[in-house]
Amino acid sequence: MRRLLLVFVALAGCTRPIGHVGALATRPVKVPVTPVAEGVEGRSCGRVALLVIPIGRRSPSVELALRDAVGHAPGSNGLTGTSLTSETAGIPGIYRRTCLRVRGDAVRLVRPR
Repeated sequence: MRRLLLVFVALAGCTRPIGHVGALATRPVKVPVTPVAEGVEGRSCGRVALLVIPIGRRSPSVELALRDAVGHAPGSNGLTGTSLTSETAGIPGIYRRTCLRVRGDAVRLVRPR
């Protein structure tokens, strides 16, 4: 029974949303923007102890990472040339920290007239 429980714990997984974005493209799309700043970065982290106990935020969020990035460039409301990176560190079964990092050029999206 104990071995079965260990196998179940080892194979268990979960899925949860990490955020929403307004648009994604596989290639450059012409959108009217005003450049604000180059190379801004934002991050959102989640921490968990003993596999299930959240420490602050449980999971990182794409939305929070994006808000953090544009917050470093006053007047911006979006990013272009963006990369999204996931980083995980910790001690298996004891502590895990997962961060999402977004990096790009801050822009002000302009509404077409």
